[in-house]
Amino acid sequence: MKVLLGTALAVALMGAACEAGAAPIVSLSGSDANAGDIDLSTPGSYTLWDVLGGSTTATTATVAGGTLTTNGAVTNFTPTGDNTKNAILRDYLVITDASGQNSVVSLGEIDPQFVGSATTSPIGASSNYVLQSNGTTVTFEDLAAGASGRNLSDVTSIALLAAAAQPGPINPPPATNPITLTGNVAHPGSYTLPTLESGFTPTTETVNGDTYTGVPLWDFLGANNSDVLGQYVVAVGSDGYEVVYSLAELDPLLGGNSGDLLPYADTNGNFPSSGLARTILPGDTPFAHGRWESNLDLVSVNEVPEPGSMALFLSALALGAFAYRSRRYPSE
Repeated sequence: MKVLLGTALAVALMGAACEAGAAPIVSLSGSDANAGDIDLSTPGSYTLWDVLGGSTTATTATVAGGTLTTNGAVTNFTPTGDNTKNAILRDYLVITDASGQNSVVSLGEIDPQFVGSATTSPIGASSNYVLQSNGTTVTFEDLAAGASGRNLSDVTSIALLAAAAQPGPINPPPATNPITLTGNVAHPGSYTLPTLESGFTPTTETVNGDTYTGVPLWDFLGANNSDVLGQYVVAVGSDGYEVVYSLAELDPLLGGNSGDLLPYADTNGNFPSSGLARTILPGDTPFAHGRWESNLDLVSVNEVPEPGSMALFLSALALGAFAYRSRRYPSE
């Protein structure tokens, strides 16, 4: 099936279909109405957000076994009893080139609800993430300063994946102490306030008049796999709120904001109500801090699945969600 993306893209692609010669095709898979073989014959720049058919307006519907959240063409299913809030933040893209190299992009970093400005479309930073077609091949480019290391040439496929939903929502959220760090990290384990204060050099960041003190998020992760492009980070709050970041977007060497912080104190007195620690991303939209996560409970750094191991990956996600649920609700 050939997919035509929106009115503007539809016109362009229909024109391209009339041209002779081979056309660059990118296969889009996952929970997206635009999934299929996408013809990018017309030379030009296509934002990832437009290719996905994303929308800043979310609608929800109760379906068998849970809730279906729709952001334009992007859909998310959340099982009954799990946290549905900002379900799109569980999503990430795995962009793959002809050599098999992956580059991960979280939907939170391209969704205009969480980045850029709310006044234009494509909106702000979402337009930094593009597929460039020369009529023969397609490249993926992150146009943000310092982020060219994320780029891929000769893109063949894009997979829309999602981390498993976590139990919740819980209000008020349970107290968080300690924070569990796991996955592809140098120092996995449980972190309390004393270990955060003594184990890292503290730094400060002022955002919207509040000065936060804490650990640089990149330093806290201490990712120990050389393939930064092919990994993602799952952060879970004790209320079940969940955010997925691409590991590359947090890496200062790949354009990541060095001000991204895991704070445990602030001048406005938001702790301990924010839990033991939280995340702040100063580069996100000032009026929409959906990717800022309070009452941080669990942080995990993960490699994307290989195509042949997708079924095993989905099973592992289900087991991981069960283990996390059991840790929080031992009586179940």
